[in-house]
Amino acid sequence: ATAIRFVLNRVEIIVRVWHRFPQQAVFCKSDLILLKINDFLHSKGAILSKQTNIATKAELDHEARNLLAQDPILLWHWKKRAPKRPDATDAVLELALDNRRLVFDVEFKLEPTARDTDWLAEQKGQHPWLLIAPYLSETLVAHCRERGLNCLDLNGRLWVHADGVLLDRRASAETRIRPSQTPPDIF
Repeated sequence: ATAIRFVLNRVEIIVRVWHRFPQQAVFCKSDLILLKINDFLHSKGAILSKQTNIATKAELDHEARNLLAQDPILLWHWKKRAPKRPDATDAVLELALDNRRLVFDVEFKLEPTARDTDWLAEQKGQHPWLLIAPYLSETLVAHCRERGLNCLDLNGRLWVHADGVLLDRRASAETRIRPSQTPPDIF
C-alpha cells in the first residue's frame, strides 16, 4: 500500500508539473522532471530577490549612469574622454549647480576598502576624484570625508565637497543595490 501511494504521488507531481510547464519539462529515465533554471530564479512578475547585485565594473558604470540621469535635483552630465590609458580615470563627470560647473574624475570600485580610498585620495588628477560604488557603509563614507574624497553609491548615498559646494545625501530606503559577493573558497 505504501509503495502504491508513493508511485501515485510521484505520477500526480509529474502530471501537475507537466501541465504547468509543458515547454520546459523534460523527462529522464528515472521519471524525474527537470525544469530550466530560469523558472526557479524568476517569479511571474518580478525577480524573487528585492536586491540588485552588481558583479562587474561595466554593470556599475551602467547603473551609475541610470541613477544620475534620474536625479530630480542635481543635473549630472557624463563627459566624453579619450581611450583609456592605464593611469587614466574610469570616466569624467560634470555636475551643474546654478552657474557653477564641477568636474570630477570618476573611479569605479565594486567593493572599496579604506585602503582603496586612501590610495585614491593621494592620486593627483586633473579634477577632484569621485568614488562610485554599489554600496558604501557609513564608516567608509566617514573615512572618505576625512580624506577629502567625494563618494557616491547606487543606493543614492552622496557626499561631495568641492569648490565651496557641500552635498551630503543619505541612501534612499527603496533601493537596495550591493556588490555581487563571490562564493567562499572552501579550500
